[in-house]
Amino acid sequence: MIKYLMPLLSPALNALKMYDDRQREKSRVISALRNALRVTYTHILDTRIGEFGEEDFKETSSHELSELWSEVARSIRPFDPSVARAFEDKSDYWINPHGFLLAVQDRERRYDYRIRLDEVQLILLDLEHQYGL
Repeated sequence: MIKYLMPLLSPALNALKMYDDRQREKSRVISALRNALRVTYTHILDTRIGEFGEEDFKETSSHELSELWSEVARSIRPFDPSVARAFEDKSDYWINPHGFLLAVQDRERRYDYRIRLDEVQLILLDLEHQYGL
């Protein structure tokens, strides 16, 4: 009897497994994003000088933050390539914040407002709502 039922149940079981895998991937996106935000806020509190956009503003580069934001971009790409691109920009920013901002100022690079932390928080809330996590 099981021999006859398995071909019938196999597609349903595969669909359930794919759904479960997708949910785990979504959960990894949320975790990676929360971690990157946490580490970024700590880094900023410990190292930032001045206010963003002001003349005395100085940001300290961080390879750790670059890697964290790159991981967020990789994990979210299957779900939203546009948001992944913004997080890749955030990763680039942390390699050389001053150079990144100069490139934006010189119009060699487009500034995506979604890399701002307040916007990232909104993206996180939206993803949590969308994914039901």
